[in-house]
Amino acid sequence: LPMYAQDYTGLLRFAAFASEGGPIPDGATIVSAQLQIYKEVYYFVYRLHPLLKPWSEAQATWMIATTGNAWTVPGANGVGSDYDSQYDAQFSAPWDAGWMSFDVTNRIRLISQGSPNYGWRIVGVSGSNNTRRFYSSEYAIDPLLRPKLTVMYSTTTP
Repeated sequence: LPMYAQDYTGLLRFAAFASEGGPIPDGATIVSAQLQIYKEVYYFVYRLHPLLKPWSEAQATWMIATTGNAWTVPGANGVGSDYDSQYDAQFSAPWDAGWMSFDVTNRIRLISQGSPNYGWRIVGVSGSNNTRRFYSSEYAIDPLLRPKLTVMYSTTTP
């Protein structure tokens, strides 16, 4: 389903490394990482801020991150407690529908080195007052328009 950006808090997380159920071998050298989100027609500037709390897609609501664990501020809006004040990436989306591409190489490198992977909170910075929609993991009409994380990496074998 399309997600209306002004009505919800957008949270994203991908299992990247083998130890968390992802496809990248633990210990791989990260060359680059791009997170892409498909948006509809409007211009807007978004930032990806790393989340500071574990959360569950199946359990998270406006009030809680996981069952029994509340967000510090409803909607994961706690700067410095729910999400980091420093953002990982920014994208200025042009008017036309299309992919927003965020360079998250540094964050994926940090995760590969042991930092927790709680994903990101999408924070709107500025832009049009139009309805802002982008496609989430539940978007069924065309699954190819769901968010995606593309990571280039290398491995060395002893």
